Amino acid sequence: MITQSSNLVPNNNRLTFKSRLNPIKPFIQNTKTGELKISEINYDTDITPEFIDKITDFFCENFSKYTTDNFWLRYRKGSAEQKKQHTQIFNKYYTNIFKNEENNQDLTMLIAKDKDGKMQGACLSYGCDEIPASKSNVLYIDSVATNDEYKNCGVAKVMMEKTLNVNKKRFTDVFLTSANMANKFYEKLGFKQFNAADNEQKTILDYIAKHRRDYPEHIMPYSKPLQEDKPRWFTNSAKAIKELPDNY
Repeated sequence: MITQSSNLVPNNNRLTFKSRLNPIKPFIQNTKTGELKISEINYDTDITPEFIDKITDFFCENFSKYTTDNFWLRYRKGSAEQKKQHTQIFNKYYTNIFKNEENNQDLTMLIAKDKDGKMQGACLSYGCDEIPASKSNVLYIDSVATNDEYKNCGVAKVMMEKTLNVNKKRFTDVFLTSANMANKFYEKLGFKQFNAADNEQKTILDYIAKHRRDYPEHIMPYSKPLQEDKPRWFTNSAKAIKELPDNY
């Protein structure tokens, strides 16, 4: 049973933790390619290094197929050594996410598996740590992808909808950065690009430009309210950014 506390306990090189979110019940998604079982990762069992290896390989393979970013093109077309270097970077990245106790409190990860138990889709989210003053009220969609044979089958859409629904009482807004080739997918889900004509949103865009090498050429920031009756998150984050030291 998922509890209201978060516990991270090293155990023979394994990581265990419990989410404070309400769990998403496993469900079946019927597609033209075949039936998928979609469920949250089990927070009461160990997150093994082998599991993180699979997540890393899955996301890296899919990200490299749908971007114009040379970083990912080198992964897709490069040598085995280049691919290994990319994988090591992202393996460390995902390991840090699972080790981060603050993230674990709000982390939701859905996995879609086919009848043979092969991972065909995944969606990872947690409290936003990309932008100042956003972690407590903004959900960050870190990674979402499906394998080629399940593209355009509604799998990514249903994983996103389930994730947003379970988080809408916890967070007022949701934020993500989309590979430009995927912009239409998020727009169909109601996400809006940041408006550079709005001073607060422009402040956040300038912060992103300063801290990410892939914006604006390869990615586009998007946001969407989860609680329509609450003020948007842009004001607090823009204020926090302006209060940062000039060299931050």
